[in-house]
Amino acid sequence: CYGYTRKNCTQFFIDPLIHLFMAYYTADCFTLRDVQRAANLTFFVSPIFKYNGLSFYLELHPNGSNQYNTGKVVLYLCVVTIPSHIKEIEIIYQLSLLETNTSLSRRKIFDANTWYAPWRCEQTVYPLSLSQIQKLSHMTFRADIDIQRFVDRHDQDIALPIANAAV
Repeated sequence: CYGYTRKNCTQFFIDPLIHLFMAYYTADCFTLRDVQRAANLTFFVSPIFKYNGLSFYLELHPNGSNQYNTGKVVLYLCVVTIPSHIKEIEIIYQLSLLETNTSLSRRKIFDANTWYAPWRCEQTVYPLSLSQIQKLSHMTFRADIDIQRFVDRHDQDIALPIANAAV
């Protein structure tokens, strides 16, 4: 939603319009076979899930998200929108594929220009390859989110009502 709008539109979209997009958003149905046979640049999107007043989704590129990471599984934790009174959100997240016991934890700050958090060790090091997931009979991705802090437009911390979540 927010990320798609940012990537594909040159105009500024106000939050109520993005929330309207989100209300009618549905993740397309796909099968494990679709994921295992995906061409480079093909991606799949999870349903939107909510945590602590924020909306997130996972975006999976099973065969890379560009020409340089073909054959690598690229997974992103994406925030749909950041409320207008919040300048940044700091989180610790862990993205996992349970069947391969593969996971990666990182700290990330979401702000007006950063709306996704990648599943990779460094700029070009990915923990999982397409050939590894092609051997699976099912896949379960998990996102654990621990919000560390909200910062408002005046650089003041906002109290956190909930400690963490897993989906």
